[in-house]
Amino acid sequence: MRPEDTEMEFVRVIRNSHLNSYGTLYGGWMMRWIVDAASAVAVRLARGPAVLGYLDDLHFLNPVYPGELAIYRARVEYTGKSSMGISVKVTAENPRTGEVRPSTFALLAYVAVDERGRPRRLSRSVEPSELGSEFYKLVKERVRDRKVLAKDVNVEGYDRISSVTVREEHLVYSDIMYAGNLLYLMDEVGSVVSLRYARRPTVTACLDRMTFYTPIRRGDMLHFYAKVTKVWRSSMEISIKTLVEGVSGDLGHATTSFMVFVAMGERGPERLPPMEGGDPEADKRRAMRKEVLRRIRNLLGDVSVEG
Repeated sequence: MRPEDTEMEFVRVIRNSHLNSYGTLYGGWMMRWIVDAASAVAVRLARGPAVLGYLDDLHFLNPVYPGELAIYRARVEYTGKSSMGISVKVTAENPRTGEVRPSTFALLAYVAVDERGRPRRLSRSVEPSELGSEFYKLVKERVRDRKVLAKDVNVEGYDRISSVTVREEHLVYSDIMYAGNLLYLMDEVGSVVSLRYARRPTVTACLDRMTFYTPIRRGDMLHFYAKVTKVWRSSMEISIKTLVEGVSGDLGHATTSFMVFVAMGERGPERLPPMEGGDPEADKRRAMRKEVLRRIRNLLGDVSVEG
């Protein structure tokens, strides 16, 4: 098959219940719908269950407003023995004017699994695109130490923000938690921390790449820990570490990511209270984000990125 043979399109109408504190589309919904679109393409190709194993850097380019349409175009960019690389391009459309703006672009890696969550071989393959070939090599490198990192439950320096029990509403296949629900919950945690620090509305600007280390199942407890790692003029970086506690009490490391939130006022981004110190590696991560953002803008042809 060719990548274009696998393409699917999904459209969401943005309602007031989807908005953040600033009145634009909430980042948690955006991330959840990206996973919805990618998951549909993955299970269609896999002819059965597939779970998210890796999500590449995700940047929110332009806001989406109430009454607008969020359009998700997803397709398979490569296949391995049991893995799939999927791209999701998101645009926002104003139905009154017909204006279309790029909103974000995501690359996700999925694994076809059986009912117990074990990898299974794909029966169909896709000829890799140039983007897919590059992404396949990238994923192999970034998930290499997954088994070691799954045991990293150290949360020194973090504050515990919330906990949740994995219930039926969080599941996708059998007793496995749906990654879209996890991303939504993580964005909630980041929003809480950013609002407490900024004391004004904030919006999600980006989510750094994430690898999922430990399976999350029905009845497990998820514990979310977070800390502000760096504050710049109007943006802040927040690290969110998610631990999973099994019914036996054993702890595992589900995933960790860095998210950036921007403080907003009536006229746009506003200055944040300064923070002393911070993570010395944060500026390096910020420089890497700018490079990723340039690549995404070139890919989408975006010349009107706000902020």
